[in-house]
Amino acid sequence: MKSILIFILLSLSTLYAQTNNPEILSPKEDPAYIKVSEITTQSIGILSEIKELTILTDEKESLVNLQKELLPYCDSIAIMTSEEKYKKLDSQNIRNLQKMHAEVSLYTKQLEEWDDEISEHIGLYDKSLESLKTETKLWEETKNNAIKEDAPSALVERSTFVLDSLNTLHKNAKIKYDKLLTSSQLAVTKILFLKELQKELKSTENLVTNRVFYQNQAPLLEVLSEDSFAPLGYLGSIKKSIVDKYSQSKDYVLTNSDHWLAYIVSSLLTLIFVFYYNYLYRKKRLFVSKNSLNRNIFFFIAKPFSTLFLLSLLLVVFNFPDRPPFLMEILLSLSIVPIIRVLQTVIQKEYVKFIYAPLIIYLMFLLEKSSVGFELESRIVMLMISTGLIVYLVDVIRKKVLFYVSSAKFIKYGHLLLYLAVGVLFIAIVANFYGTMLLSTRIVKGVMGTIYSAMIFYTLYVILTGYIVVMLRRRIATASYMLEKYSQNIEKTTRFLIKSWMLLWWLLLVVKMLSIYPFLVDGAEYVMSLSWQVSETNISVSIILDFIFIVVGTWVLARLVRTVLEVEVFARFKLPRGAPTAILTTLNYVIIITGTIVAFSSLGVSPQQFALIFGALGVGIGFGLRNIIANFISGIIMVFERPIQIGDTIEVDKTMGKVQSIGARSSTVKTFDGSEVIIPNADFIAKEIVNWTLSDEYRRKIVEFKVDLDNDIEVILTLMKEVAIAHPDVLKDPEPLATLKNFGEYYLEFKLYFWLHDNLIVAHSDVNIAIYKALKEANIKMPVPRTDVKQLS
Repeated sequence: MKSILIFILLSLSTLYAQTNNPEILSPKEDPAYIKVSEITTQSIGILSEIKELTILTDEKESLVNLQKELLPYCDSIAIMTSEEKYKKLDSQNIRNLQKMHAEVSLYTKQLEEWDDEISEHIGLYDKSLESLKTETKLWEETKNNAIKEDAPSALVERSTFVLDSLNTLHKNAKIKYDKLLTSSQLAVTKILFLKELQKELKSTENLVTNRVFYQNQAPLLEVLSEDSFAPLGYLGSIKKSIVDKYSQSKDYVLTNSDHWLAYIVSSLLTLIFVFYYNYLYRKKRLFVSKNSLNRNIFFFIAKPFSTLFLLSLLLVVFNFPDRPPFLMEILLSLSIVPIIRVLQTVIQKEYVKFIYAPLIIYLMFLLEKSSVGFELESRIVMLMISTGLIVYLVDVIRKKVLFYVSSAKFIKYGHLLLYLAVGVLFIAIVANFYGTMLLSTRIVKGVMGTIYSAMIFYTLYVILTGYIVVMLRRRIATASYMLEKYSQNIEKTTRFLIKSWMLLWWLLLVVKMLSIYPFLVDGAEYVMSLSWQVSETNISVSIILDFIFIVVGTWVLARLVRTVLEVEVFARFKLPRGAPTAILTTLNYVIIITGTIVAFSSLGVSPQQFALIFGALGVGIGFGLRNIIANFISGIIMVFERPIQIGDTIEVDKTMGKVQSIGARSSTVKTFDGSEVIIPNADFIAKEIVNWTLSDEYRRKIVEFKVDLDNDIEVILTLMKEVAIAHPDVLKDPEPLATLKNFGEYYLEFKLYFWLHDNLIVAHSDVNIAIYKALKEANIKMPVPRTDVKQLS
């Protein structure tokens, strides 16, 4: 006890001492300097860091060259934008505006790349300067402390040397940092200026594009009387423009190197894919069945280079979204030959000539677009293009080409479009003569672009659908139960989706070429913004479309999950009886209920409102929908309890047949005479049900017959058993049982029991017939009724 008291007193005295000693209660912070004894060691480390920072903050050669080029580059932008054409944008035509827009875009792209590089180095300098500031402060305090503690002069000099090195490095880094900030400011200012100029150019282009119904040039006859025809100069201007476009395309490609990696990888994969299937085609190993080789829809595979080029064109569209118009013009002109080679494989020979004409006319149109400053020559060429298109379209209509290259559904609308195109081309010719060249050019561009883009998209449709059909028909596709069972449906659906995608894309391009896309966008935005106030909920057209999309998506998802599970999962794995139906029904309800909640949530229905709705529905259900809800709940009980399943043979009341489906409210039973009976689910729970296939599908059959009293019983029993065992559908386990049932006045009655699994009716009949033949061959007589006649006396 005494020792415990002593321990407590010592503890209290120690606690008191600690409480009254502030140094112990609040430990000191680390000093803001390096101890004198550690100066030598720490200086070695900091000098090494200074050397690394010096190397790190040294300007790279690329950065030095960038800063040297930036100012002249910005000066060239100022000179370019000070030209007369940039001051009077309204007086420029569409072609010049597009060229100016592409020029400004290239300058902007280059400046943005330089600014990104400068910003990266500025971030590096920010961290370095902050670190130098911290270290400088530390070594200033270290030097002062060394002087204060009268440290050896060598250590003071060491501290001074480190501090001087830090100050020198900080000063040099600050000079470079300021230069980078100045360069960044210059680049950012020019980028903002160029982006504003781009917006102005785009706005002016839209304005000029929509200003087509006025006479912007003199009548053609007047120009013919005043100007002389100079074909060589016209061709020279085309050549010069093509060279400029090639140079601009090259600059664009070089300044967009960040997109090249994805494009090269996707192109290499496409190349391997195309030439692999070309190899299979040449080796006649492309399809499983030989008759598939006669389908000309796959003959394009024999043109691998043309196919690869067109697919690469598609990859350019996806990998270079901000591509300039002149780059696409070059690629489209180069795609003429591949399009011809692919379409030759799917069109009858006598109609191949109709491919050449529009492609040649389109090439003329692209060349004419490249001419600058030759009004007379351009208008004559436009007249030739318009006339050539009219002759071509009239010939297509007269020879009914669409009947051989298109489906019946499209022919009616196709001919209507052709007649419309011929009519507007006549308007283009009249506008050319009158001098309304913007209208004439717009019409020709729209018709020509519509025809050529339709040929491109049809070619891509042939290629993409062809490859998909090939992959589905390959042996590897049959490894999947789903592809094997639904291959035709998947093929049709895929072709429909690709056709729809190509058609919508083509329509989008057409409305853009006709310059009506902005009006459609504005109209769509106006319609989508329409809204109505319903109680406290605001409902708009966009919300309604979202609701419809969610509902349709829920239905598609439920069908897809059901199909995949039935065909892919349940066909591969043996599950307990009724488990597949329970899983499918549960998932179906979960998906539908979740989709319904999400759909109504998109309309702005809150959880509290859901509760009110379901509460009101509960009251209504309780009074008016009792039978429906009873059937619904019974259906759920049937799914999980599994008293009956699809395919079971059941007997309810006086109805016997096979269960076809189990729905939410009722189930369908198909009787053996072919009729289908709809039975409410509640009947399966409340009434007595005979399920002939609940545990298995075995059936016991009975054959009964009578013979004369004079026949041998043992022989008949043996014959009965042998006949039953000999039939292939009769089960051997349990084995057939032949019995003598009864004795009659003039007959013996026998009974044969045997079990069947399949072919119930026919097998039963076969056993009956076989027993009759066996009895007849064994001379076993059938009973004849005996009548006693008494003589009356």
